[in-house]
Amino acid sequence: MQAKSSSSKYILAYDADCGPCTRFMHVVDLLDKREKIDFISLTIADQQGLLDRISAPLRYKSFHLIFTNGEAKSGSEALLELITILPGGMIISPIINYFPGGKLIVRFIYNRFSRLHDMDSCHINNSIEQYAPPDRTKGPSSILSDVYKQLQSRRRTRITIDPFITSKLSLVSSDNIQQLIDKLSSFHNRHSKSQYIESVANWLKKELINVGYNSSAINFHNYSEAGFNLKNIVCDKKGTTDKTILLCAHYDTILNRDIDDAVSRQPGANDNASGVASLLEISRIISNLALNHNIQFVFFSGEEQGLWGSKHYSQHFKDNNVGLDVVVNMDMCAEPGFLSTRKTANVDIDDGQTGVVSTNNDASQDFGLTMKGLAETYTDLSIEFDPIDASDYKPFEARGYVCVGAYDGAAKPSNPHYHSDADVITNLDMVFLTNVTKMVLAFVLSEAV
Repeated sequence: MQAKSSSSKYILAYDADCGPCTRFMHVVDLLDKREKIDFISLTIADQQGLLDRISAPLRYKSFHLIFTNGEAKSGSEALLELITILPGGMIISPIINYFPGGKLIVRFIYNRFSRLHDMDSCHINNSIEQYAPPDRTKGPSSILSDVYKQLQSRRRTRITIDPFITSKLSLVSSDNIQQLIDKLSSFHNRHSKSQYIESVANWLKKELINVGYNSSAINFHNYSEAGFNLKNIVCDKKGTTDKTILLCAHYDTILNRDIDDAVSRQPGANDNASGVASLLEISRIISNLALNHNIQFVFFSGEEQGLWGSKHYSQHFKDNNVGLDVVVNMDMCAEPGFLSTRKTANVDIDDGQTGVVSTNNDASQDFGLTMKGLAETYTDLSIEFDPIDASDYKPFEARGYVCVGAYDGAAKPSNPHYHSDADVITNLDMVFLTNVTKMVLAFVLSEAV
């Protein structure tokens, strides 16, 4: 399809190499009697900078409606806007907006189209995607209202206390976790471009050996990005089946005042020594347990630069056709007080507004409900759901894997410690972090035993 005129009010960027996408655009073109829409391929739109406001992994996974002011809507939101623009839209759009379930129907139609798109294997840009340095303060902090209502209706019956799980949760040691955070935050910094990052990687490997893992079960996943050679630390605990749970946390740090400052002090106690220490404690407790599922602990570098480590590792998984039941990400888990109460934690789920793939949403939400139930059964935490965003599960989600996460909600503009040299251990609530650790451990045991 060719550009209609310079007076077009909208640009519709689509995958010109995909059969379903092209046929859909031809239908839109036929309906666009007033010539309000100009059509352009995703490749050209990207080259012209029209997709700059769209997150990198989403750019080639959907079609986008771009406004004259440069703003854009994608996927089902773009479809809703198209309905308004096209003939009859002034009548149909209010019906969709006010009719119960109207938007859900549009989202269902888009999801069906998205499956056709994926079946047609239309991936224009096969090179590994790029992410901006993640900042949770800029993302959505609440899940979509219709997803919230669905979760309320899908609430599961209360979980029966399992004596085995209870006995293992009793082994979680706040002192151990605190000592690990102390050690991690004692590195001058853990910036991925710093002279210290290699020493941190080696320390993590030694800690895994110290808690009971054979060195043959631990390996470095090496990758290069932006001229830097970096390591993810991977520890495999084999189960008796081919099912795998991946538990991850990033170990690098950053300063918001200068994201390339690899010299200044960056203790990173909450972000993210808290998540790393929690996973190390979980790894200690399950090291000698016979589990059905394989458990893989992965500690990522490069998260603060743009999800470097998880991007390369998730692509490694995809390239080797490795199956995953679920990815559990722990990022900032120990500084409460930014949600409803000081005992409130976030469980991150895929509600569709930040993820790229739609077919993994329901499973993510189901796992989230399970984690919430376990937290309420075995700890005194209360759980609020929020969207997966700005952390290491994103590249996995973009490749179709199911993801959930644990998060304290502390990445707020009102938090002076976030991404600063004031992110120190004295800000942390070790009782809260211990309960978050118990929640994730209970989830692992409930799924893997």
